[in-house]
Amino acid sequence: MNKAFIREPEFDGRAYCPRCGTLGAPVEHEPLDVHIWPESRTKMGDFAWFCGYFQCEVAYFNRFDAVVLVGELVAPVYPKDLDAPICACFGLGYDDVEADARADSPRRIRELLA
Repeated sequence: MNKAFIREPEFDGRAYCPRCGTLGAPVEHEPLDVHIWPESRTKMGDFAWFCGYFQCEVAYFNRFDAVVLVGELVAPVYPKDLDAPICACFGLGYDDVEADARADSPRRIRELLA
C-alpha cells in the first residue's frame, strides 16, 4: 500500500532517547536552565526529555534528535553518576536514601518535608 494513504500516529507525549532507545522522562525549562551549561542550553527548547539509562551518554534530548551529553552538564546527575545526589533539590545521595530505607523511621526525608 502507498504510504501517502497511511495516517501518521498521533504524538502521545512520549519520546525515546535517540542513542539508547530508553523512554525519556519529560522535563520543562527549569531543570534544563539549572543543569545545562549556557552554551549547550540553546540546543533544547523549553521542553525536553531526560534519558535515565545510566550507561547512556545522553542526558537530555528533544523530538528533533538534538542531544545534550553528560559532559555538557554543570554538575553530575543521578543516575548518570551514582555518586551524585538522587535529589538535586535536597541533596540526598544514594547512601542517604538507603540508610533511611533501612532505618526504623525515614528521619532525613521527614525532616526535609516538615
